[in-house]
Amino acid sequence: MKTNWLIRLSQTLGWKKNRTQIFMMMMIPIDKIILNHNYYKNLPSINVYCKLLLLLILTLPAFGQSPKVGGPCEGCEAIHETSVPFDKLDSFLKMPDATWEGKKPLGINGIVYKADGKTPAPGVILYIYHTDETGHYTAKTDAKGWEKRHGSIRGWMRTNDKGEYKFVTLRPAPYPGRTDPAHIHITLKEPGINEYYIDEYLFDDDPLLTAEKRQKLENRGGSGILKLKDVGNMFKASRHIILGKNIPNYPINQ
Repeated sequence: MKTNWLIRLSQTLGWKKNRTQIFMMMMIPIDKIILNHNYYKNLPSINVYCKLLLLLILTLPAFGQSPKVGGPCEGCEAIHETSVPFDKLDSFLKMPDATWEGKKPLGINGIVYKADGKTPAPGVILYIYHTDETGHYTAKTDAKGWEKRHGSIRGWMRTNDKGEYKFVTLRPAPYPGRTDPAHIHITLKEPGINEYYIDEYLFDDDPLLTAEKRQKLENRGGSGILKLKDVGNMFKASRHIILGKNIPNYPINQ
């Protein structure tokens, strides 16, 4: 067990003991100190000891850990709710709402690149979800986990050896009565790194995507603004993704 942090902490508290003495102090139950205070009179006061324990409880989980890639992300853990193991996922996804019956679906494809922006990144998991054509996240009656909030129009993909991915869905509607542009949420999970979100898929022709809103985009993973092309029986668009681009705490050696 590494105790250098104990030494640093003790120095902050004004202690002048070596690491063995400090470590032994940490092993002494607080009730023993209280009952035998005279015996342990050379130890720090009970008050300081208790403060140290509290400080350790608050900070110990962070010792030896790197900052979370991408920062806080509520709901990103939903990427692990797939019923298909990550290594069995396909690079093509047909979303639950995708249909050609009286509809004109949307096909989106792209390549996921490593941080250099040139090398294709295989084995990257993409989790997407969006509202229905009424602007609601509608979930099935038996929905569990994050499906209750994300709705049932969601799915998972895994980039192939060329870093490619593709999915087909219906264009989502914006939230009713609000000014947020219509969008498709996306979370990524690449090998060896925790899951994190990138910029949502947005639509260049959306009147709600104003110049002001465009300026506020973070371009995490690169721009997510789609320019749709009508190919007759459906709309198509492309979005390439660069891993780590504008992502906080991203390891530079990836």
